[in-house]
Amino acid sequence: MDTLTASPIEIALPDSLAQRIRAAGGIDPTSIDALLARDSALRTEVQMAIQESVLARFIDIPNGADLMQWADRYPFMLDPGFTEAIEESIDQAKRSGEIGRAQALRQRLDALVNLRAQAEGRFTEMDAPPLIQALMAFLAAEDEESARQVFAQFQTLLQSDEAAQMLAYQFGSDDRDTWQLVQARTQLLHNLRQEAAKTQAVDRSYAFADDDPAVMRTELLQQLASHQALLRKLQEEIILASGRERAILAINIEQEQEAIANLQRQLDDLTEEMGRDSGT
Repeated sequence: MDTLTASPIEIALPDSLAQRIRAAGGIDPTSIDALLARDSALRTEVQMAIQESVLARFIDIPNGADLMQWADRYPFMLDPGFTEAIEESIDQAKRSGEIGRAQALRQRLDALVNLRAQAEGRFTEMDAPPLIQALMAFLAAEDEESARQVFAQFQTLLQSDEAAQMLAYQFGSDDRDTWQLVQARTQLLHNLRQEAAKTQAVDRSYAFADDDPAVMRTELLQQLASHQALLRKLQEEIILASGRERAILAINIEQEQEAIANLQRQLDDLTEEMGRDSGT
């Protein structure tokens, strides 16, 4: 079996499923993501296999800290359907006379229920992970056009490989409508990431079309000033914001800070290059 590791437990895909993925060209995370984005049936099989494996290994989670790590990695563990499956496993263990197993499962299930209660409150507060907040907003969008707007708003986060993998493998639900929504948004995210990558490639080609360093420096300074102005505005707004609005503003601030840092690096490199040219 091919294994996915999350200390201290490993989960595994069935050999037949892993072989199908390899035979179809899935040899690394990038090619596997692309393959599963194209093949919704295969993606569903992988998601189900992961959920079944997590369910089977749930009893092996040794403590609360590891349980929290697993729930962060596999958010479907916090879904009611997962806890119902654990309840069923507990009933089966009791019927089979495996009292120790039933008690161990109950102990972990109680901890998971408490963790879910904490998570339901946490995800409405500012301390929720930025990527989780962005993915939740992407899933909560009313329609595809709204989802595209969310992607544009959180593009720095949602264009990452981590975002694609988390949405494809770690969000799940026993509710049919929710499941179909996750599948549709997974495909949409894949398409949007491809579109964004093509746009960035075109932008880079235009950026270097005029190789006059002075012109390039002026353009970079203008972009830097624009981002700095937006950052100041966001920092003013966040002072009075609260709850989900504050969390979204915090993500936007983080994106602007990253953009500013990137532009500053480009300016530093260009200034160094201009200095070398003037000395020759």
